[in-house]
Amino acid sequence: MDQIFQALADPTRRRILDLLRADEMDAGEIAAYFNTSRPGISRHLRVLRQAGLVEVRAEAQRRVYSLNRAPLLELDAWFAAYRLPASPEALTQPGPGQPDTTPIRVLAAVIRRGGEYLVCLRPRHKRHGGLWEFPGGKLEAGETLQDAARRELEEELGVEVTGCAAGPIFSMHDAGSPFVIEFVPVEIAGEPQALEHEELRWATPPLLRTLDLAPSDAAFVAEILSSGK
Repeated sequence: MDQIFQALADPTRRRILDLLRADEMDAGEIAAYFNTSRPGISRHLRVLRQAGLVEVRAEAQRRVYSLNRAPLLELDAWFAAYRLPASPEALTQPGPGQPDTTPIRVLAAVIRRGGEYLVCLRPRHKRHGGLWEFPGGKLEAGETLQDAARRELEEELGVEVTGCAAGPIFSMHDAGSPFVIEFVPVEIAGEPQALEHEELRWATPPLLRTLDLAPSDAAFVAEILSSGK
């Protein structure tokens, strides 16, 4: 993590990441945005590669660079532990002219098959679109976690829930929203189908750490799966 912080300390390297967030580029295309020599940009790219923040591939005579978001999601998960949570009063009692921010519970089903976990790619038009998540959804009024798991996983995956833990093993407020994500171990019968997501994937914890996960899901992977709990 120290290497990532050192790489991000330089404003030129942060600007390079901003450029690569929009599109892949070769070193010459990146250098065109700076009053810095081409060798200087190459040195910055080498630092970013060593920190794992960019990746490179050969394409004919070009070396094409792309952003690797995994280390940034790790940082976000680390910072999450230091963010001050909103008090229950702040979440449940909107002030004059303020929108209602009553916490909304969201089930995230932790489905394991062997040493792999099921994750789903969110549709592009939704919040956190294009990021991977554990399947699930909002609890409706009066629902238990078990009720929500049965309903949501039948709708999203076309599977039957055969077991569901009584409570979450990890929960986190999704910043900028009223959602509280509760990660709950769930057992299923049937082969999952992508009925509402763009794609499904079974992934080991090391592979999960390389995926572009939604913020709460990245925190769960960092805090629980990757520590072997």
